[in-house]
Amino acid sequence: MNDAMERGFELPATVRAYLADPAMRSAVDALLETRSGSLPSGLRLNELADYLAARAAAELTKYDWSISMHALWAVTWGAALDAAWRPATIDEALDEEFAITPDSCWNEGSFAFRHRRGAHTFFTAVAFDHDQTQIAFSVETANDVLVTEAEGFAWLEDGDWTGWLVATIPYSPAHPGFTTADLTYRVESALAIVQDIVPR
Repeated sequence: MNDAMERGFELPATVRAYLADPAMRSAVDALLETRSGSLPSGLRLNELADYLAARAAAELTKYDWSISMHALWAVTWGAALDAAWRPATIDEALDEEFAITPDSCWNEGSFAFRHRRGAHTFFTAVAFDHDQTQIAFSVETANDVLVTEAEGFAWLEDGDWTGWLVATIPYSPAHPGFTTADLTYRVESALAIVQDIVPR
């Protein structure tokens, strides 16, 4: 049993195949480009059953993707945050457009959430694709970003993670060498900095 499984993180077979196999990625992406509830133009009756089965598998991959994103967040940030940090409600997270739904996790390739302690907000996220895995965070008040340096993290000023600290591992969770220990070490390092800044 690898470290990821011991910590409660295991990729579903659908996501593992999607990450590891370029042909599978292309097929799933193409199937999901057709609007849900619709059928591709030119489909023949004798192709319908096969199309529906393939579309169902693609939709399952998308839903398993969000499950995997949440599971990775749960064994990294989620497991490390203490009870003093009050999590957003699911309704708040939806209103604030955090990536927590199957569609948003799929489209953004990430899972993000926020917690609050007094005047401080702690944003955390995980992301992965076929060639990398990332964890990210930002600690803010209403007026300031409080942390711009942390060991193992890079401060990003453009792109998807503008204003966040991001740690990147150069392979996906489907890689044989993937271990959650590579991420939890960085989470613990980040939390040590945050605990020195944010009063209990």
